[in-house]
Amino acid sequence: MFLLLITLVFVLTAFYFYLKSPYTYWKKLGVPGPEVNSWLGHIPSVWHNKQNYVYEFADIYRKYRFKHPFVGIFVLRQPQLVIIDPKIVKQVLVQKFKCFRDNYFSDPVTKQTDKLLGRNPFNLKGDEWKEKRGELVPGFSVVKIKSQYPIIEDACKKLVAYITAQQNPIDVRDLTARYTSTVVSSCIYGVDAESFSEENPLLLDRARNIMSEKMWTQLKIISFFPFLNKFYKTCYVDSVSEEFFLKLMKDACIHRESSHEKRNDYLEYLIDLQQRKGSTRLDTAANGLTFFLDGFDTSSIFMFFVLYELSKHPEIQLRLREEIEHYFLLHNGKLSYDFVEEMPYLDMVINETLRMHPAIPVVAKLVTEDVELPLADNKTVQIKKGTTVNIPIYCFHNDEAYYTNPEIFDPERFSPETGGTREFKENCVFLPFSDGPRICLGMRFALAQVKRGIVEIVKNFELTLNEKTKEPLKYQRKAFLFISSVENEVLIDFKKI
Repeated sequence: MFLLLITLVFVLTAFYFYLKSPYTYWKKLGVPGPEVNSWLGHIPSVWHNKQNYVYEFADIYRKYRFKHPFVGIFVLRQPQLVIIDPKIVKQVLVQKFKCFRDNYFSDPVTKQTDKLLGRNPFNLKGDEWKEKRGELVPGFSVVKIKSQYPIIEDACKKLVAYITAQQNPIDVRDLTARYTSTVVSSCIYGVDAESFSEENPLLLDRARNIMSEKMWTQLKIISFFPFLNKFYKTCYVDSVSEEFFLKLMKDACIHRESSHEKRNDYLEYLIDLQQRKGSTRLDTAANGLTFFLDGFDTSSIFMFFVLYELSKHPEIQLRLREEIEHYFLLHNGKLSYDFVEEMPYLDMVINETLRMHPAIPVVAKLVTEDVELPLADNKTVQIKKGTTVNIPIYCFHNDEAYYTNPEIFDPERFSPETGGTREFKENCVFLPFSDGPRICLGMRFALAQVKRGIVEIVKNFELTLNEKTKEPLKYQRKAFLFISSVENEVLIDFKKI
């Protein structure tokens, strides 16, 4: 019994020192940062999910802003950096890009364990990422988006009909997910997602639940025992969803090839890419899911926030409606991609929404080569390969040092007369789609479908935030890939005009 007790004490002591062992890492390098007061490190929400991690990043950012260009923190046992100075952000994303080429999820996600997600350019590394991105970029060109604009317009008609048939109030998060899933499923798979005709459409359900629940446990274990990541790889995509999207692409390709239908959409592009590159059907399915994820989830969240802010600000909504009506009259009731892009106030509303509510509030990069970064007092520190570097986009976007009264929704701050977003982007304090060579692949398409959907809604309906909506909004506690979905149910009343 005594021997067992001694063994237990030894094991617990050893485990305690194992947990505490990395917490002197940054101090030894001379990198400033907060004291570690918990074995959960500085971002404990990744373990207990009591709040969204972005609020903990915001606390650290506020404490050290204007004091240091970056600080060292610990996410559970992992030493990581938080960038405080936008000048360092520019180095990470642009000037020293080769030293920060990979995204955080490039390590745990592999092609061997994740057939689809492992082939997504977001998770690919180095030259493989570069080659894959080069293949997919033409599919997101302006020319390609214009060719699919009729699909977006058709989805807008279904959107208006759906809203008209519903009773107020309407759950806006559900509404925008139905819209973007309708657009991307038609563009990528050539099918109707039935999002506006079915109460629980299968494709939308699979898209919402694509990530396996066990993913959270796996990420926590790896954070505590990083060395396991070298030996143990697992699938982060729900197996049912994986098989669903594999079959969906297979059936779409077979139907398109057998019907000899010519349709200048993303599916056509992917089939052509497969034939030119000699790639497999699995690669085509992975590319299709890349397009789908870029166009579905973050776009629906982005559109959700636009509608939320418009419902709260009737004067802004009215001015936007007047601009839309003006352009409809100017172009005889037809709004092409180019005409929508011409609308300055719509652009201002979109940019202000992206500022206040960036779809991805923190971008996490991996150091791919040892790199020198400047500390205060003309000192530098060498950051080792494999270190995670966090860029708190949400914090920059809501900092009064860069934006006057950042808590106020004010599209005027991005007016063309004051230069729009140019200066903010140049200073790396406006990063809704990140920046540099790995800037969001589907950025243009996301903007195109969201803008067109907003135009159709504001033209046809007056929006009012329903009193049942609880404010302030809070980001979801469990947020995959740092996506800023909210916990609150946001209800809006739509009055037909």
